[in-house]
Amino acid sequence: MRVLIAGLLLLLALPAAAQVSYYRIEANERGVGFARSERQAHADRLIRIEQMRLRISRDQQVLDIRVEERREESLLGAPLKFSSRTQFSGYESFNSGRQINPTTLEVTQTSPGFSETRRIAIGAEVLFPEAIERRLLETGFVTGAELEVRTLLPDTLQPATQRFRVLGPTTQNGQSAFRVSSKVLINDAQVLEDSELIYSAKGELLEQSLQLLGARLTLRLTNKANAQAALAEGAWNILDTAVIASPLALPESERDWPRKIVLASATAGFNPALSSAEQRVRMLTPRTLEFTVGALPLKREAAPQRRHLQANAWIQSDDPRLRALAEKAVRDVDADPLARMQALERFVAVYIERKDLSQGYASALEAARTRRGDCTEHALLLAALGRALGIPTRIAAGLAYAQSFAGRETVFVPHAWTQAYVAGAWRSFDAALGRFDTRRVGLSFGNGEPWDFAGALNARGTVEIKQITTTKVTALESR
Repeated sequence: MRVLIAGLLLLLALPAAAQVSYYRIEANERGVGFARSERQAHADRLIRIEQMRLRISRDQQVLDIRVEERREESLLGAPLKFSSRTQFSGYESFNSGRQINPTTLEVTQTSPGFSETRRIAIGAEVLFPEAIERRLLETGFVTGAELEVRTLLPDTLQPATQRFRVLGPTTQNGQSAFRVSSKVLINDAQVLEDSELIYSAKGELLEQSLQLLGARLTLRLTNKANAQAALAEGAWNILDTAVIASPLALPESERDWPRKIVLASATAGFNPALSSAEQRVRMLTPRTLEFTVGALPLKREAAPQRRHLQANAWIQSDDPRLRALAEKAVRDVDADPLARMQALERFVAVYIERKDLSQGYASALEAARTRRGDCTEHALLLAALGRALGIPTRIAAGLAYAQSFAGRETVFVPHAWTQAYVAGAWRSFDAALGRFDTRRVGLSFGNGEPWDFAGALNARGTVEIKQITTTKVTALESR
């Protein structure tokens, strides 16, 4: 669920001219939460405090998500300090940072079983909300005006690029206003959020809307009572909007057959750089990709990066408890990395006893402690155990076929699994479904942090599976 939070947090970072503003959050025009934005002006700095509460349901389990972010900047707009606290499903994480010099921040990331302090270079061009607001007002909201700024996402500790474009004048509640598009990118390519904003002539954010998990998500300026009342109207059932219909059934007997899967996106921006040893991706049009999965010769891929062996807040592979668990899982297995990953895959499939959606997005250490979770917990735990044994791992996210899911038949659903670098290539291991098969497509590859799933997250609800063709040949290479 941290995947969803990463996208929603961006909604809170936008400027509000009033000292305290309340926003009602709706999913498909139904209240599911609220946000509060507070601005404090001091003699030497400006402080912005953003709070959000959101109710989400998955398989009749309701998650109450609470987020608070605090940013401090100088009167000239230089970042000084920030903090971000996220709570849901009994889980809490906290990030904080302070300025060391004009281009460097010291940041601390804390979550259950993990704490790390490091320095990150942000560059002099990184701006916080007040400075971004001033830059946006300087455009005069002239139709066609564009603005690009660099900012920092406190929940991810990542620099990001935010691009604005003034679409034109409009009216909102009888007053003159302006429509503005906003796109937030990480790593200068991966789109984390693509939304439309409505500002008053004074620069106050009146409304923001975007597509997320197949739903139309809207933040709308209102009074405190109306905003908070949205929590009582119910919860956003993300499973209703996250699944994608399959044009044909893919029975279990065909799970290893090679196939081509054609995906069409409702919005441009598909990333064609998704080819790997297990899938070949070809761009048919800017909005259409063809995935070939299975019956591909295993090719050598670039060597893994250092981060694929290192511990982080979600894959705590250096924790003694996870190291002991990994050694236990491969006690009677030889040193071959492929054999060890297959043993770990079988171990995690049994070790996580309760298969449910109650955990939201739990880390590997949490999954090991509770022995419960869905695909993300299986993937993170398997990745951590692999790294604990010195095997490079990463997390794949995309769409996997399900005969039935959340009351719907013959669908593709959001899914995550583990990949390990063995024998010169990234190969997939799926402890949640028992093993990897060809009834899926990978839409992003990351290091376990929830924001790495942005590509897959943005695809859900905007993608249609146009065509599937299957070839009946020999099964995939024996693993």
